[in-house]
Amino acid sequence: MRRTIVTVCALTGTTELLSRRRGADYVLPKAWVPRFAGLAGIDDALLSAQLHDIRSFRDQPWTTYWNRLAREQRTEAAPTLSPAAELLIARRTIATHELYAVDALVKSIVYGLISAWPGGSPGRTAAYRNSRRQLEVLLTTLGPALGVEFEPFTVEDGGEIVRGHLLLPTGGGPCPVVLTVNGVDATVQESLLAFLGYPCRGLALAAMEMPGTWESHTRLSAASAQVFDAALRQLAGHPRIDLNRMAMLGLSLGGYWAAAVATTNRLLRCAVVSGAPTDRSFGPAAMLGVPEVVVEAMRNALGARTIRDLGTQLRRFSLRGLYRLITIPLLVVNGDADEVVSVRDSRDLAAAAPRAQLRLYLGDGHCAVGNFADWTAAAERWMWRNFTDDGDPTAAR
Repeated sequence: MRRTIVTVCALTGTTELLSRRRGADYVLPKAWVPRFAGLAGIDDALLSAQLHDIRSFRDQPWTTYWNRLAREQRTEAAPTLSPAAELLIARRTIATHELYAVDALVKSIVYGLISAWPGGSPGRTAAYRNSRRQLEVLLTTLGPALGVEFEPFTVEDGGEIVRGHLLLPTGGGPCPVVLTVNGVDATVQESLLAFLGYPCRGLALAAMEMPGTWESHTRLSAASAQVFDAALRQLAGHPRIDLNRMAMLGLSLGGYWAAAVATTNRLLRCAVVSGAPTDRSFGPAAMLGVPEVVVEAMRNALGARTIRDLGTQLRRFSLRGLYRLITIPLLVVNGDADEVVSVRDSRDLAAAAPRAQLRLYLGDGHCAVGNFADWTAAAERWMWRNFTDDGDPTAAR
């Protein structure tokens, strides 16, 4: 019933009335809270309560509310060491008072990301830029303690310029790399925080946003795969990257691009696809349960004039006839209770791609966010296995 109400409000432009009455938490899918809470060790119940208290998605009230919470984190150090600081500083020697400051700054960055979500307005763009600057300062400052080197990079292809960030293990020779791409409403900051452990353990991390989102000036289209091809070529030429050990990991629509690129790209050794829409999710029921604010973000990314136009454009994205072209090892991940995309897409892709393995979590939602730590650790082990042997697709255990 909730998804139907959210859909009707999105189609009629009445989501503000619904959120004013029920709170923003009623409008958003269940995966939203653990998605952001897990980035900084914020308690799920606390973030749920904060989300319930905000009663509008309009630019000014939304950003004002979350920016205030971000400022509070910057000015008050947490009284105890939280999971966020432990994640960032694991097994490193940094003074306790610095750990408190790091924890507060990470929480500030994440609240800033929530303020920026899902983009498409002046206040949200300002919050996005601010959180990006903060994370760049944090990674540059703490890089030596974490054992990583931070490099910004840009990808240019056909006039399109996409910003990205590269985290490399400190010192040593060429290392494997995983190119990560998140959803249409996600930022490069989110990817860096979510997968920061990878470069700390020797796997270089390249994170980029997709065309049509945030500060990109080119619309997203089915031809956008060429931007990710260009990024992989650029990474292959980096002196610290082993071009024979390159992977791609995508979440949500980023997972779509990981699968799409894997159909043709010969640089990829393996790919991880989490919560990807690949065929059925682009059908008539594609908008069911999708909040109006996310629909608008998708329209902006694709340059769609109306919801009908958006549906027409999305149907062109289907990969159904291309699944069998993915001949590299493929790890497909999702929750079997995904409210955002059709779980059938994950099952169909894993069944049709010759060397695919399906990792489906019972009762979990979009991108298996409730089991994020488990599947990302399994994906890391699986990628290392494929970098060092013949690519056995049963290695994720």
